[in-house]
Amino acid sequence: FLQIKKKYMSCNHLEHHIHNTLEIVHSFIQQRWSTGCKDKGTIIFFDMKAQIIKEDIEFNLDTVREVIYPASVSWGDTSFLEAITCIYEVVKRHQSKPIVVIFLTDGRDDDRGASDLLAEIKAFCLKGFHFFPCLVYTKDSYVLNKMASRVGAKVRSGLHANDLETQFVGFAKKLANISYTQD
Repeated sequence: FLQIKKKYMSCNHLEHHIHNTLEIVHSFIQQRWSTGCKDKGTIIFFDMKAQIIKEDIEFNLDTVREVIYPASVSWGDTSFLEAITCIYEVVKRHQSKPIVVIFLTDGRDDDRGASDLLAEIKAFCLKGFHFFPCLVYTKDSYVLNKMASRVGAKVRSGLHANDLETQFVGFAKKLANISYTQD
């Protein structure tokens, strides 16, 4: 789940950050593959609206190049509630599987019920729920911290390419013995 806002940076700077972030996503998938995990999942982009880019796909070494890079992304303000609502719709279709949400954002937003809905999603999941919120290129978000605390997670903040890569390696290690597949 990725959201990077254009208004905070120039186009070249933005493209550089997006490229670095997507390379880290690719490294994460590659590391999971190297441990024998063949994950399936959903990719959602969000700003003021959330958009499912691809649902229930097998993550492989070409996922970033073939699915994420070509995705059309609009740029605008942030709505965590829209993102969490979209996540909930996907989770309802796959509730019998372990759910992992890697939530990448550099945005700020009001809660507007996002924390409550995230807690409801966690309670709804039958096989476990893991929420990894990452605040990219920004140091603090009261709302993201509130969302994370509702589900027992910790926000990783102020992340740049190297920091984000370290976090993703940590996520992969935490998930090493579980393959998150969706039927």
